Amino acid sequence: MQAVKRLLPGQVSRAAEQLDTLEELSRQSLAEVRQVVRTMAGETPGEAGIMALRALVSEFAERTGVAGRFSTNGPVALDPCLSPALFRILQESLTNSRRHSDSSYVAVDLTVEKGKVILTVENDGAPEGCDAGKDAGSERDKPPIVTPGFGLRGMVDRCVHLGGTLHYGFVPGGRFRVEAVLPLVPADPKEAEGVEGR
Repeated sequence: MQAVKRLLPGQVSRAAEQLDTLEELSRQSLAEVRQVVRTMAGETPGEAGIMALRALVSEFAERTGVAGRFSTNGPVALDPCLSPALFRILQESLTNSRRHSDSSYVAVDLTVEKGKVILTVENDGAPEGCDAGKDAGSERDKPPIVTPGFGLRGMVDRCVHLGGTLHYGFVPGGRFRVEAVLPLVPADPKEAEGVEGR
């Protein structure tokens, strides 16, 4: 990638900016993979899924300086087919929080209730694509409009293919929340593998 910068004399500034972003994303991905491999060693599949999510939040907080919290509502045993999708959804949510907002904290909650697993990621910033509105009066009290980008659409797709749903938007206090709701046991494990392979 550094060589490409030298090959674009007429677009050095823009090319350098884009390549710097790619380099940073590559470093982040490598660090996350290494962390997950270390975390999953010696764990059962269900435990490994939870530990990988917790490790991802910890690594994100350490790397970015953004305060991160991960909690569950008690012992949670994830179906191995769900773990990859939940990991990617959390990963994308954290990436959006860092890349498209000035969040100072990220709170992640994983709960199981009534046969569903719910992953909630909440931060105190707004992702790119939000329009806070410019009209006077009551219009100012309306939540900002969220235009989903590639990341949010990808998360929606993952959830739908696993028989679940994804909700996102602002909540009281100006916080932004992403909530993935998935069946605790996927109806078709092969479908889960197919989504992860995209």
